[in-house]
Amino acid sequence: MSCEYTAFLLTTSSDRATIGNEFNFTCNLAKDSNGIISIVRDHIDECIIDVDRTCRLLNCNPNYDYSCNGSTIILTLSGNFDIDSLHGSRWKCHDILRDMDSNEMMIYVNVEPVILKIPDINIKEGSNLKITPTIYANPAPISVWWTLQNVTDFRWYGRNLIFRNIQRDSRGNYTCYAMNTITASGQPPLNSTSADKFYVNVQCK
Repeated sequence: MSCEYTAFLLTTSSDRATIGNEFNFTCNLAKDSNGIISIVRDHIDECIIDVDRTCRLLNCNPNYDYSCNGSTIILTLSGNFDIDSLHGSRWKCHDILRDMDSNEMMIYVNVEPVILKIPDINIKEGSNLKITPTIYANPAPISVWWTLQNVTDFRWYGRNLIFRNIQRDSRGNYTCYAMNTITASGQPPLNSTSADKFYVNVQCK
């Protein structure tokens, strides 16, 4: 039977992980903890350490580094690791011999906006057109806007670019921009912007 006890605690170096920044999990062991401790991700043992035997490593995901001093185990994900693949994963410490778990924590990963490629568009003059981009970002974008090459006074704000009764003078190279705000641990908020270009060709009726 599995149970949770408060002296066995998992903490993280930040409430959110950020791509390019090191991220740590710390397993704080109970005073009477001994035996074999595992750090678990989504029911998978990522690192197993024999605490009794001077923190002897039994098994560990080669993508991670670890340290142990008998009372804490620290699992480190380097800034080079593709941490966005772990977004939404759930982690805990597990005392294998006692079958006891720590608290569980979920990773939230800051990801700058990625706009899925918008294809070039061919449309007949007089038609209606609505373009909705697919944007991956965490946190969600705080702003989405559109520009038209060589038309300085064209700037459309909103997730959808909409034309009603489109005319030939609307043809051209458009750019979609998306911006979110990322706050890495110990750093000020930083706005991050991505862009994608596409062409709209308006054909005569």
